[in-house]
Amino acid sequence: MNRVVLSVLLLTPAAAFAASAFDGTWKARLDSIKVTGKPDVFVVANGTWSCQSCDPPIDKLPADSAWQKVAGHAY
Repeated sequence: MNRVVLSVLLLTPAAAFAASAFDGTWKARLDSIKVTGKPDVFVVANGTWSCQSCDPPIDKLPADSAWQKVAGHAY
């Protein structure tokens, strides 16, 4: 019984300093990742934005943070 009480008393400060249950070192298992399809290709260069992987492709829109109308796309 004394060991249980002693263990609880020693572990309580460590639990109190943790910000959440998700604190710690996270490691990804890269062998479990599955990628399908073609990659998205976006280019921002010389003040323009292009999407080569879009259907239909979007070429050289002004990259000025304003809404742009694009022919052939509903959005």
